[in-house]
Amino acid sequence: VDAARPGEVILLPELLRGAGGIAQRGALARAAVRAVGRGAGLATTVAGERLEDVLARLRGPAAAISDDQLSFLGLVLVMGRPADAAIDAGERTTGAEAPTATIDGWRPRVVAAHSLRPVARDAHGHVQRLGPAVLATWNAAGGRFEHFAWGIYPELAQRAGLRPGDLEREAVRRAGYLDGLAAAGVVEAAAVRAAID
Repeated sequence: VDAARPGEVILLPELLRGAGGIAQRGALARAAVRAVGRGAGLATTVAGERLEDVLARLRGPAAAISDDQLSFLGLVLVMGRPADAAIDAGERTTGAEAPTATIDGWRPRVVAAHSLRPVARDAHGHVQRLGPAVLATWNAAGGRFEHFAWGIYPELAQRAGLRPGDLEREAVRRAGYLDGLAAAGVVEAAAVRAAID
């Protein structure tokens, strides 16, 4: 993990869980967060029902990661059990088709997406610590996501190497493509991945 290079993605199953003692898992978590701070990507899971739970576990005695280090994690997706009947009806898993990761027999879904904003310095050299921003949350009553990313489009565009207007156009283009896939009945995960690739 410490040898990870910028642009490389590190896949770690269940950070802070699994083999090894608490000290070993904490050291691995700290090394992974350091690698992210240097530009490597990280895909992992950390137990918690809300962003605050995940951050508290990473700040806790096992890993003891500082808030400044955590600010470089980027996108944090909170997965949970579907909370509305429309999704529940089609999401129950049984037998062989059940994925390895389930919550009480249900496929977990994204219920919230957050952007952790990295510590930065302003033009005068003062440290700027901005809190996490909510990008989207699942609205069970409406059966759709509520999007809030527009509030930080300039920041997201800068992190993606785009201008804010270009990012907005790209988001609309991609949403239209996904709508087209859904309208054409391309909804299985493997088929969607192949179409996007």
